[in-house]
Amino acid sequence: MQSRGSGTDKPIKPQLVNTILSVELEDDAIISVDSGTITSWAARCINIRRGMHFSLSGTLASMGCGLPYASAAQIAFPTRQSIAFVGDGGFNILMGEFATAVQYNLS
Repeated sequence: MQSRGSGTDKPIKPQLVNTILSVELEDDAIISVDSGTITSWAARCINIRRGMHFSLSGTLASMGCGLPYASAAQIAFPTRQSIAFVGDGGFNILMGEFATAVQYNLS
């Protein structure tokens, strides 16, 4: 996983994005992951540390759940870093969720 997470391929690979994101996460970050292939990339490459929360739907939701999960986490825990890790399909499904983020001034 280390070699895949540090490659210089063009276009860049999702494993590299996950590895870089992992380094930038705060110790109490809440990571919300969408359903699909993105789930396995996040589970393999993001280094979850004590104090973090890692949420995904399992078999309870289809694509598009990561962004609303992250919005809900930010509302519930406004002082914690909340990250939505979604793929292009899941993002396309719920792009309108950004209107909710703006309405509630989520950052």
